[in-house]
Amino acid sequence: MMRFTITITLVLTTLVLHAQTIKGKWTGRIQSSLRLNVTIDSSLKVLVPSANNLPATIKEYNLEADAISARLSLDGTTTADLELVYDASNHTLNGIWTQARIKRAITLTKVDSFVTPKRIQTPTTPYPYTVSSLSVYQSLEDFWLSGTLTTPYADPDSLVVILISGSGMQNRNSELLGHKPFLVLSDYLTRQGISVFRYDERGVGESSGAFFNATSEDFLNDVLACVDKLDSLGYRKIGLIGHSEGGLIANMACAHDDRLVAMVSLAGVGLPADQLLSIQNRNILLEQGVAEPEVAEYVAFIEKAYDLIDIESPKDSLYDPLKELCFDFYESRDSTYQQMYGPSSLGFYMGIAGGYLSPWLRYFINHDPGEYIPQISCPVLVLNGTMDIQVSAEENLTSYEKHLLASQAPFYDVIQLDSINHLFQKVDSWNTNEYYESTETFNEEVMQLISEWLITSMF
Repeated sequence: MMRFTITITLVLTTLVLHAQTIKGKWTGRIQSSLRLNVTIDSSLKVLVPSANNLPATIKEYNLEADAISARLSLDGTTTADLELVYDASNHTLNGIWTQARIKRAITLTKVDSFVTPKRIQTPTTPYPYTVSSLSVYQSLEDFWLSGTLTTPYADPDSLVVILISGSGMQNRNSELLGHKPFLVLSDYLTRQGISVFRYDERGVGESSGAFFNATSEDFLNDVLACVDKLDSLGYRKIGLIGHSEGGLIANMACAHDDRLVAMVSLAGVGLPADQLLSIQNRNILLEQGVAEPEVAEYVAFIEKAYDLIDIESPKDSLYDPLKELCFDFYESRDSTYQQMYGPSSLGFYMGIAGGYLSPWLRYFINHDPGEYIPQISCPVLVLNGTMDIQVSAEENLTSYEKHLLASQAPFYDVIQLDSINHLFQKVDSWNTNEYYESTETFNEEVMQLISEWLITSMF
């Protein structure tokens, strides 16, 4: 999931005519895209609140009495042009944001301070249930996972669910852009009588262990260690709720361990992962306004890259064929798209190789949920939203249902949720910008659906 903060500083040398009026804080949304927060004092700072902490540099800039223009490097490779002109009649900064040939309008209005959207669902103490710290020993790699167990009452015969977070380094609350979806979900479920265990992933928060170089299979072992711990505490009804990659891991865990009595997949993966990533890349590029022919060319390129990368081959043997593929693709693009992909063919290759040859992505690219879902023998609930740009609902739900039909699950429900995005917020737009902008952390109707399904599945 993308989340990055960009801070850009320019020395203002020529703002004279509107120097006092234009100084201050300005905010506005790029048309159908990101929000910009701009501060003008003795320097210019541009903040993109919904983006990932990646370095930004200034390629070029020009400052006039009532105009600002800059070429920005957002992540060391992606470039964008920002042009702003002060409109004295409306007291606004109006301009154009250009990225990957796409021009989008932006209007900034002056504010006293930047306001972070409220997170209205985050629960506060005191809680009407017991909250306990719980440590889990992962014996295969000799480290400890640290988490929180919330219990409505002391009854080991009641259902307890383990929350499994998605890709990236996640703490026990699955915290993102001020949202704490796992805290919100665990609070809701516990109030309905369901115990919940959520934990910091290995190497995150209070958990030890090494996150980097870990694969989905390693994260599976962490989940199974949590199952062992809860089993040792006397719980006999243990279920899993996995989000995104966590849904994929839940598939694997339920196929491995027949102690698990229920599984909920939230934006989980039913397709082979290489197909998922192809669709994901296509969706995101189209949402960013990249032309369809270029999107098709890029998706064809990454699919060739996926075909090169297996799990068994020595890493060194993959460098040259991947490099040749990257160079050929980069050099076939015109200069504008080259700037979008990277500063040079070598820079483009280094960026691709750094991700694609990592242990996690090598494993993920070659993962097929169809190897695990048919082995599941517990009830399954699969939920995907129509506004999910990262894990597309239609394709993944169709694949899930096909595999569940061949499984030993006593019953299952596969549901497409209208207007729900990847984080299970109810939104109007098919993009990732709503993650930050939405005041909703986790749609309550969806939480009610999960809770009622889990309770019903136990009878």
